[in-house]
This record gives sequence, C-alpha cells and structure tokens, in this order.
Amino acid sequence: MVSMMSAVAIGGFIGAISRYWLIQYIKSKISTAMPVATLTINLIGSFLLGLIAGLHVSELVHLLFAVGFLGAFTTFSTLAVEAVQLWKQNKRIFYSYLLFSFGGGIAFAWIGYLTGNIG
Repeated sequence: MVSMMSAVAIGGFIGAISRYWLIQYIKSKISTAMPVATLTINLIGSFLLGLIAGLHVSELVHLLFAVGFLGAFTTFSTLAVEAVQLWKQNKRIFYSYLLFSFGGGIAFAWIGYLTGNIG
C-alpha cells in the first residue's frame, strides 16, 4: 500500500510535470498579454479540486490528487507575479486577469463540487 507521504510525492511529481507541459503547449498556441496559460491551469485545478471535494474521496485519494497533483499543478505564486507584472504594464488586463482568476476559480470550484456531489 502506498504511504500517505508517497501519495503526495507521486501526485506532486505528476502535477508539476503536467503543469509544465500544459503551460508550454498553451504558450505555443496562444500569444496574448494576459497570462492565459496560468489562468487555464488554475481554472482547471479549481474545477478538479471542487470535483474531488464533491466526490468525498478517501484520504489517500485526497492526498494523491488534491494535495499532491493539484497542489503542484496549480500555482498561486505564478498568478501573483504575473499580476504584479500586469499592474506595471497594463492595468486593464491586470483587473481582468484578477477577475477571471479569482471569480472564475470560485465558479469553477463550485461547478466541480456540484458535479461531484450529484447522486
């Protein structure tokens, strides 16, 4: 059986690699002043975390996916740095980015929770 710490480590490893790959992919397809790659990652992560919460999974699954995978996949620190950079460059995009990141994150988490809590 996988130990609790191993579950977090395995999930974190896969989450970090997934985030890196997806950010590179999105950046190769979309060129915009708004950090769409980080926004996409965090919205997906919000939905998935809400889904996991709504499914009421076991502690091991929670540690593997919610703590490990999504903890490494999503990134608040990158959002914060990109927001500071946008503040200096383009205030309109800065406000839009924060609205989409926080408002969208809460909405996606709520939708994920409702989806997981069906039945």
